[in-house]
Amino acid sequence: MRGILYKAIIFLAFLLLIGGCGYHLVSIDALPYKTVHLGKVENRTFEPGLKRGFIESFTETCLENGIDLSAEGPEVRVILTDYDLVVRSLKNSLSSEYSVVIKADVSIFYPDGNKHSIKGLSSEFDESFIAGQSVEEINTQRQRVLRDALKDLSKRILNEVLYNGIQKAQ
Repeated sequence: MRGILYKAIIFLAFLLLIGGCGYHLVSIDALPYKTVHLGKVENRTFEPGLKRGFIESFTETCLENGIDLSAEGPEVRVILTDYDLVVRSLKNSLSSEYSVVIKADVSIFYPDGNKHSIKGLSSEFDESFIAGQSVEEINTQRQRVLRDALKDLSKRILNEVLYNGIQKAQ
């Protein structure tokens, strides 16, 4: 009996926590847009393959969230402005930890004619890796972290599209 009461109290506390901080669940059917149009993607960095990697990552992120890519819906234009491989720590005068930073300028054009621009948008989390002994290990880890950073950037852009759409619908 005590266990059931304890679980009920925890459940109610969880509901109050979620309900009280401004979050609410939105089903896929309630999203303002079911499709997004990925417009021009431009790579202004010196990192080759960043544009292709972003397009793949954004496409994958949209499909994972139930959003189709087509010529309809809000148009997203992205300019990849900054790519940095930053040394985070040194060990015996050698780089031992690196971080990948990607920044983009994003413009979202909504079907009603409104435009939303974000300058210098980057991934939410610090994407880093511990350096291996060989150059091949470092490059492999860099590629993995680069994919993670592009994925996180794609999620942030899609969240901006959907969040602003929900705000307009309310």
